[in-house]
Amino acid sequence: MQDVCIFVSSSDNTFDVFSLVSGSVAKRWPGEVFDLYVGLNQQIAKAPFHTISAPVSGWCAELEYQINALPEKFRYIILILDDFFFYEKVDTDELVRLIDMVRGRHIHYLRLKLLERSGLGKALIFLRSLRRNSDGIIRLTHDEPYYSSLQVAIWDRAHLSEMLKQDGSIWEFEHKAIAGSRHYAITRRLLRYNHLIEKGKWFRHAPEILDCCDSKEFEQRGFVQNGLKQSRIYKRIKFFLFGYAFFRLRRAKMQPRKSDSV
Repeated sequence: MQDVCIFVSSSDNTFDVFSLVSGSVAKRWPGEVFDLYVGLNQQIAKAPFHTISAPVSGWCAELEYQINALPEKFRYIILILDDFFFYEKVDTDELVRLIDMVRGRHIHYLRLKLLERSGLGKALIFLRSLRRNSDGIIRLTHDEPYYSSLQVAIWDRAHLSEMLKQDGSIWEFEHKAIAGSRHYAITRRLLRYNHLIEKGKWFRHAPEILDCCDSKEFEQRGFVQNGLKQSRIYKRIKFFLFGYAFFRLRRAKMQPRKSDSV
């Protein structure tokens, strides 16, 4: 796997988060197979991570600078955000199989998290995966919500760099779909992980997961406020029932009507 590396997207502003969560990346990802890198500004990460520094700017500009500064041999990047905590070791054999598929089929992006769907949608994907020749991935249409989701994914490096050249925030980036792009997602679970930060604050369960309840870092950032709509259980039930239905409806309302474009 000489042409693939693991890259954690971070910054000096979120170095405290990376410092607490990075251990799960180092322990659960096969460091003996893939080199581990992290993108920062002036801070220097501890081994086994190699630090790639970028001048302070917007998220897209920093990440583009960092991935372009990686050794040229890396054609593909497994991109991870700095608040992702991994619960178990990655199945290296399956990961290598997926990487080989990305190479062979010239895929620009393969999301390594199960495609997010409502309960009915998941059932349909499962039935499709039972087909005799199922290879465990599915192509995304360009109108897919979060077409370029920043969940863990294998990215073609040149394609990622091209996408990052466009203006927009990290949230807008996830909905981008440039012409000719080939984005896929897996249909069989590979990873078990969770993100621990929401709008710059820790989720309430973060100290327990990280086993450092007395850490001052949690006090500095604070916690996401409790409430029914903020609870993970509420969000999961809502998504299981409705999936992206509300998102698709809202986007449809924002699309110009044919009469308006004449």
